[in-house]
Amino acid sequence: ALTVYEKNILVERLGVEEGRVIVIPNGIDDQLVDLAYGTCRIEANVVLYLGRISRSKNLDLLAKAMVYVKESVPDVRLVLAGPDEGLVEKLGNYMQRHGVDFRYLGVVSEHEKYILYGKCSVFAHPALYEPFGITLLEAQAFGKPCVITGEGGQLYAAPPGRTSLYAEPNPRDFARAISMLLTDEQLYKRLSVNARDWASQHMWSKILPKYEEVYNQLCG
Repeated sequence: ALTVYEKNILVERLGVEEGRVIVIPNGIDDQLVDLAYGTCRIEANVVLYLGRISRSKNLDLLAKAMVYVKESVPDVRLVLAGPDEGLVEKLGNYMQRHGVDFRYLGVVSEHEKYILYGKCSVFAHPALYEPFGITLLEAQAFGKPCVITGEGGQLYAAPPGRTSLYAEPNPRDFARAISMLLTDEQLYKRLSVNARDWASQHMWSKILPKYEEVYNQLCG
């Protein structure tokens, strides 16, 4: 299983014997951590979401939250990147009507993705459920605190209170968490340092030996 949450599903809902489930999380490229190390906030008050632009990612929540964020951080900007599944026009129209600075970049390359991580202030992940959430780890490698909601692997990938702020899945609470990160420098710094540390613990050089250990146990 990728997370303890996933393990509990296997045990409690599917009846798998607990001792037969091993938790090994996803990893990120070691070079990404090396590349990200030392990167600072380049552009202030930029909120980034990177991934599929789909209803399953609950992006309506993020769009509505940005209206409230703008009240406390007037120059805030939302940047979305990833394949559009027919939702960008609706989101763009909504934010334009409410005066939110919004930019959609489409599908981006790996190199462009890393630039976006480096430039943003906060990484927002409004999905109610993720099996894991690898973009959360990638953003944290660049020292970017996250805002998450819902249940699932995102609670592992970006531990609330340690590297992220958890918000209830409603626009005001989600906006409050984003605004706190954009206005509270001490909170931001603490979560940023923790985010880098957490991401570095998930380099493939540290994760792959765990798979090798399981493989050797099974073959031995």
